Order: sequence, then C-alpha cells, then structure tokens
Amino acid sequence: AHTNTITPTQTAYFILEKLLEQEQYLSALDESLRQSAFLPIENNQITLKEFQTKIIQELRFTIENQNSSLKNIKLRIDKSSLYFLSKHINSINETHHKVKLNTLSKLKNESEELDANQRNLSFAYQNIHLKKEYELNLLANKIQLYSPEDTFKRGYSIITKNDKLMKNIHQLNVDDLITIKMHKGKLEAIITKKENL
Repeated sequence: AHTNTITPTQTAYFILEKLLEQEQYLSALDESLRQSAFLPIENNQITLKEFQTKIIQELRFTIENQNSSLKNIKLRIDKSSLYFLSKHINSINETHHKVKLNTLSKLKNESEELDANQRNLSFAYQNIHLKKEYELNLLANKIQLYSPEDTFKRGYSIITKNDKLMKNIHQLNVDDLITIKMHKGKLEAIITKKENL
C-alpha cells in the first residue's frame, strides 16, 4: 500500500525481499530465544557446582583442622598421662571418654550438615532446571505455533500464479492457472469464477 512498483516483476522481487527479511528476522529471533533460555540454565549449573565445591572444601578443611587439633591434644595427654596416671586415673578416663564422645558427635553433626547441604543443592538445582526447561518449552511452542508448517495446518494456504505470490483477488482473472500450496502438498487449478467483495 505504501510502495509503488512499476512492473509485476519488480512487485514480485519486492515481496520476495520482504519475505526473506521476515524469515531472517524469525530465524534470528528463534536463535536469540534459545540462547536466552539455555544461558541462564548453564550459568545456574556452574554457580551451583562452584557453591557445592566450596562448601565441601570448607567442611573438609574444618574436619582436617579438628583432626589435627585432636592429634595434638592426644599427644599432650599421652606425654602427661604417666604423671597423672597414679593420682587421676578416673579423671583421665572420663576426660578421654568425653573427648571421644564430643569428637564423634561433632563429626556426625558436620557429616549430617554436609549431607543436608548436598540435598538442598540438588533440590535447588532440580527446581531451577525444571523451571528453565518449562520456560524453554513454552518458547519452543510459541515459535512452532508461528512456523509456516503450522500455519498451513490451521487451514491457511498460499496462492501463486507463474511462481508469483497472489495477495489480492484483483491480481487474478477467470481461466488463470494458479498453484495453491496447502498442508502436505499443493494443487493446480484454473479459475472458473471470480467474485469481488
């Protein structure tokens, strides 16, 4: 409506150019949508793995330090045990028992905390993954909905004459040979009647 073309050939080239521009735009939009959907998922996976690795390293470092501290305490106890053995045998036994219980209890608590953190990380990762997968599926469905093939499935068709796209009834006349592209095929027909609206 806004462009004046001199010949039908120029009109066809103009229309094809616009169709190609639209196809390139849709392809770029499709790629952009895919990248915007997958990139946050990949970033979240990397962040979760880094967070999990950091927690495990910190817990291992803490356990190693405590084990080292316990070994030092044990060495000091062993060195002084001969001196206190005759007078404080009961006290030494109670202290040893308490240290052992406290150590086991602390190791158990830290192990349970590590397991809980791993479960929470796994659960959070699964939730993020499912959410992003759902969003990606929605985008894919929208893209599929506007694809040419789905447009044909909904009952639309394309009419051409001499390989030129016909967009208006005034471009056609009775006895014209036309090609109708539809879902899963195309037809060739001759116009026998024309009615203008």
